Amino acid sequence: MGYYTTDYLLFQVMEGAPYPVAELCGSLDSGVHLISRALTAAYEEKTGAIAPKFLLNDVMLNKPLYFNGQKLEMWDEILAIYEKTAFQITQEIASIWGKEVDLINQTILAGGGSILLGRYLDFPNKTIPADPVFANTEGFLGMMAGQVEAKAQ
Repeated sequence: MGYYTTDYLLFQVMEGAPYPVAELCGSLDSGVHLISRALTAAYEEKTGAIAPKFLLNDVMLNKPLYFNGQKLEMWDEILAIYEKTAFQITQEIASIWGKEVDLINQTILAGGGSILLGRYLDFPNKTIPADPVFANTEGFLGMMAGQVEAKAQ
């Protein structure tokens, strides 16, 4: 899950190695940018002012928000935005995977967006790697190593 896109891959394990199911892998134009846009709109609606340039960064770091010297309470709006964005992403992927979604054994959430949305995504047996930002690269490397090893045997 990145800023602009969410990549999704569905693997089938054969002979102990994961192989992507090509027709069930792809990319959505849904990512953290949806959160950023919605936060900006909520801030501007609540204050009538242009949102600060680094509003998303401040929210991600749990920094308090201020407007005209007063603390601005937006946690209800922020949580609703996270939930709505996660629901949208979950539904888009589920509609592509169809009935296969019921057969999922494990979901590995990767990318920086998984840090923000992981708890809100409705997938089975969710796992977030220790370093989700680079998990895609490490995952692809591991998958390829597993395939090479399986072919060598």
